[in-house]
Amino acid sequence: MWERVLLTSFREKGVLSLFSKIIYEKEGGIAKITVNRPEVLNAMDAQTANEVLSALKDAELDENVRVVVLTGAGDAFGTGADLKEASLARDADPLDIRLHIQRVFNEIVLQIFKMEKPVIAAVNGIAAGASMNIALVCDLVIASDQARFSEIFAHIGFIPDAGGTFLLPRLVGVHKAKELSFTARFVTAEEAEKLGLVNMVVPRDQLDDAVKKVANEIMKFPGKAIGAAKKAINMALTSTLEDALNLEATTQALCSVSREAMERIRSFLEKRSESKEK
Repeated sequence: MWERVLLTSFREKGVLSLFSKIIYEKEGGIAKITVNRPEVLNAMDAQTANEVLSALKDAELDENVRVVVLTGAGDAFGTGADLKEASLARDADPLDIRLHIQRVFNEIVLQIFKMEKPVIAAVNGIAAGASMNIALVCDLVIASDQARFSEIFAHIGFIPDAGGTFLLPRLVGVHKAKELSFTARFVTAEEAEKLGLVNMVVPRDQLDDAVKKVANEIMKFPGKAIGAAKKAINMALTSTLEDALNLEATTQALCSVSREAMERIRSFLEKRSESKEK
């Protein structure tokens, strides 16, 4: 049974405020964040972004949370920035637009990328613009067969943001990344899976169960090991092979002295010994 969390940990004028644009729930080690603006296909304004960021930070600090799920209400995962916000108007100061992007999207992207707990994007429908790239920065992407993806920025004369220029070429290669950016075309869930944008595609009515199944698989293993693996893999995106090898050695040393690791090694050796005796 999902337990709904109503208060944000962000303080505005010294008062805790209620979540009003997301639904934040916890159950059995899973924290689920649902952007709840279906009337605008879950486009993000500054308040929505603050609430998502607040929930992510809460999940990171909650020792009972092992996996985080990010999704959208209704028929869309999200359609990026809410263009009705004044800071994105055509007559806006370029510095205001820069600050808006940093405030609304960049903090979310960095939080997902840097937090040790794995984040799963459950893409239920359209994921366009910055929302597509927020999905891509998640550690796993599970899509419904009704999901569609688009780096839609060219339609409004912008370039991919929210990490799109960093993530996309690393996932699909430079030429395909340029094609998707230059044409702003929609990619079906099936094509997204072939391109490596998503881990798996499931029927829409099975999405929640599929995500929960994967989350439960992850939770079978020590959280510290999963977090260390995430950190090492993410750091390898911007490091040399030598850096990666050194980080692996250091991290393995740290993992080896954890209680969970020692218990698992002892259990493995005992099972192998029993197997030899038979």
